[in-house]
Amino acid sequence: MKITNKKIWLVLVLLTIASFLTSKEGLVKDTSLIIIVLLSAFKFLSIGFQFMELKHAHKFWQIFFSGIIVFYVILVFSISI
Repeated sequence: MKITNKKIWLVLVLLTIASFLTSKEGLVKDTSLIIIVLLSAFKFLSIGFQFMELKHAHKFWQIFFSGIIVFYVILVFSISI
């Protein structure tokens, strides 16, 4: 199944709304942080691989780009502890 830009865009909008609602729900601070950071990481990877055409790029750039988000997630979780 070919993923079109419109489908990815719709998923990104829904994830943004989910992040907003998570922040307003009054969940436990740590739970909200985990959900929002993981949603933003997924959005980051979706944008990179779909709209920046990383899915057709050299493996080095795919790994490097994915490594950036792993570093970001680890950094945010380590700071929040």
